[in-house]
Amino acid sequence: MNRPSTGFPALARACAVVGARDVFAEQTWFTWTAGWLMRVVLQVTFFALLGSYVGGTGQTRYLLIGGAANVAALEALTVMLYSAHDRLGGTLPLLVAAPRDYFLVLLSRYPNCVVTGTLTSSIALLSCPLLVGVHLEYPRALLAVPVIALGATATYVFGGFLGGIVIKVRSGRWLLLNIGWMSMAILCGFTIRVGYWPAPLTWLAQILPFTHALRALRGVLGDATVALIVGQCALEAAVAVLWFVVGRSVLGLTIERARRDGSIQLSS
Repeated sequence: MNRPSTGFPALARACAVVGARDVFAEQTWFTWTAGWLMRVVLQVTFFALLGSYVGGTGQTRYLLIGGAANVAALEALTVMLYSAHDRLGGTLPLLVAAPRDYFLVLLSRYPNCVVTGTLTSSIALLSCPLLVGVHLEYPRALLAVPVIALGATATYVFGGFLGGIVIKVRSGRWLLLNIGWMSMAILCGFTIRVGYWPAPLTWLAQILPFTHALRALRGVLGDATVALIVGQCALEAAVAVLWFVVGRSVLGLTIERARRDGSIQLSS
């Protein structure tokens, strides 16, 4: 008799199915479209139009691209909340006891954060220019979608790192989410240019997710060379690897300490 596969691909598929069912249990396509997507399009349009009053067409374009990409960052970052949900729901001890790396399980369960974030951001980016009078070159503009997905993936891994903190201080999960997201919004070039800040903050932005993907995105929608775009995408991939290593280490240490002090419980 064939035994079920227990390798990582099978684990990732099972985790993704569980995550997708969680999402569809919370919302439908109608609520997502009429609620979240409509709100995002109106929000991106509002801030882009605000830019036209402040700095003209260039500022409108800058805020349009940054505002749309920022939505993907927010959705991807919400993965950090699910580690707190595991703790509050009492499922964390069972997941930790399983013979698998909890960090990998966490990231494998909610890739929908990247998928929906990329979808929402791309729809806003490609539709809002019609409303604010910004011209995009097609079909080149469609290359923005994989670049957004890359930035969302790096942010998703960064959210896994924050999940290692939230799992210990779960009462501050929403505060940490907002601090993480707002820090990225301010430092990574979504609304304010990276070079505007003092040198230490500018250096910090280089290792935060989406900074390099956003530069590549602006390059794709502008007239940047292929070399510059590919180079920025490579740096973004390196940032994702960095936060994967850091996040896995932090979450591993947090769980090991919880094992030692007995703070992993079957209830919150």
